[in-house]
Amino acid sequence: MRPITSLGADRSEQKKFVFDNSNIQESFNGLTLPLTFTYASEAYFKVYRQMLEMMGFKPDEVTRHDRRHQQMLALVQGRVYYNINSWYEGLLLLPSFGRNKEDMEKMMGVEEPVNFVVDQKLNGKEKLKRLPAALKMIVRLSIEFARIDRHVKTFRENFANAQASFPRSELKWMSPQEVFQLHDDLKNRILSNWQAPILNDFYVMMMSGKVRRTLARVNLEALMADLLAGEDLESTRPTKTLVAISDLIKREPLLLEALEEEADFFIRLAQYPEIERQIDSYIENYGDRVIGELKLETETLRQNRQFLVRILRSYALDPSLHLDGFEERQHAVRTRAEEQVFAAIRNQIGLRALRSFKSHLGKFRKAVAYREAMRLDRTRSFGIFRSIYLDLGQKLFDQGDLDHPRDIFYLKADEVDDFYHAKALFDEPRGLVELRKKQYDAWSAKRPAPHIETSVPLRELRPRTVESSANGLKGLGCYPGIIEAEVVVVDDPMNAPDLNGKIMIAERTDPGWTPLFLQIKGLIVERGSQLSHSAVVARELGLPSVVGVRDICRILKTGDRVRLNGQTGVVELLSLEVKDDRTGTQPETRSDEKDSFSAASGAERTI
Repeated sequence: MRPITSLGADRSEQKKFVFDNSNIQESFNGLTLPLTFTYASEAYFKVYRQMLEMMGFKPDEVTRHDRRHQQMLALVQGRVYYNINSWYEGLLLLPSFGRNKEDMEKMMGVEEPVNFVVDQKLNGKEKLKRLPAALKMIVRLSIEFARIDRHVKTFRENFANAQASFPRSELKWMSPQEVFQLHDDLKNRILSNWQAPILNDFYVMMMSGKVRRTLARVNLEALMADLLAGEDLESTRPTKTLVAISDLIKREPLLLEALEEEADFFIRLAQYPEIERQIDSYIENYGDRVIGELKLETETLRQNRQFLVRILRSYALDPSLHLDGFEERQHAVRTRAEEQVFAAIRNQIGLRALRSFKSHLGKFRKAVAYREAMRLDRTRSFGIFRSIYLDLGQKLFDQGDLDHPRDIFYLKADEVDDFYHAKALFDEPRGLVELRKKQYDAWSAKRPAPHIETSVPLRELRPRTVESSANGLKGLGCYPGIIEAEVVVVDDPMNAPDLNGKIMIAERTDPGWTPLFLQIKGLIVERGSQLSHSAVVARELGLPSVVGVRDICRILKTGDRVRLNGQTGVVELLSLEVKDDRTGTQPETRSDEKDSFSAASGAERTI
């Protein structure tokens, strides 16, 4: 035979990966620049390493899992995704993988369970061998969960102290090396003590699973969201504060008039020291809670106050917007749900099951409140490092190494550090920035699917393909109420059209969208779960809402009319906005056009 001279390319099946952004798109929406991605990847690595240390893993065992912790996140065409393989492999360390896997998928909003990562099937001898380690893990988790109050208190106090020590206004007077020293000190103080948020996330996952499974036994799983209403969450306080400030502005006709122009407003504001003090206090406390708040490249209220003025204008010009009766309405929803659920569990399962359910529900509510509070701390921590990198970008620009201060966000975190410590593989970063800008320009025209199955390297992305229809749209109900109204599809909340009295539709939301919630009658979000931020905040603001409605942004257009059921999660199309060449845009009516609120949602647009 003739000797083989070439084998050709390897066409064998490569390792399959699944990337999903159902949950993380709330934190890192859209295109995310290299500095943010590399900083976030390092943060995930450090905090999950700490979790293993807390669970009593030996140093060599912790090190053995480092590679997986470095791969918790993925960047697909400039968008941040969870590497689901790494998350599932991490769950294999916990007892009852199958149950933990289901709970995690529910919490993260993963619509299509991944079946190629399965629980390990052990024989009797293998189970006996692993029993001591499993018991140790169960005992350690139980001990740490019992200490959750202390963990959260210590974490928040440590972070508050670190934040108070941050000299934001003095950065411009410091040398780059001094800024880096400050950066390293703060990173050590903040990121090296992040066990509590991760432990609490596991607590939320497990308690939500226990609550959900009991509700499923009595066929009342749809009331899970109602049972969470009425919590005084940290994430709703910024919006309540803005309402209170707008109430003060309403009493000052000249200041209210000045709201029409941002520049005029802040000039006139100096004549009202108490209102000015409250606005300054709001920016100091919540200035980093904006759209895209975990992206270092985001402009916050510290750099741009335009969004704040727009929200204050909307609130101040709306005489029906007020806080009266807010807590009473929320507790009424919660009480009705408790009465129905407790009676069903008592009658169908028994008093012992009811006592257990009440305990799990209380822990679940507390864990959700803790999670929202510590998420605000996370937002503030990113605000600290955003200020540091903005200052370094300005210094690089001043010394002629960048064309613009914000070009620093196209560099990786370690590249910035290497450049200032003589370890860089380039003489100056300008060329690298230009190369990456071209790549991001190309990525900006793409729209990768939220759930992708593929192999690495990413030569072909295979999105999960689902046929959707405008009929029978259904998601997860988050707050009860039946709303019939026109919809507005919003891509960019900074430039959203008039939302008053409309149902807002978005592919995803993050905490920065929250002020818009008070302008709308209802909310539909394409991605998310009942524990995503949009669901939690909408529930606390009493806003009928549905999340996880697949392809809703593709199916519906601004001007369509729908009926939204915030309890069942059903979205029914009432009329389509169609174009008539003679008369312009006219609705094609399918049912009664009258707006209506259900008794559950109330007739007045209040919070």
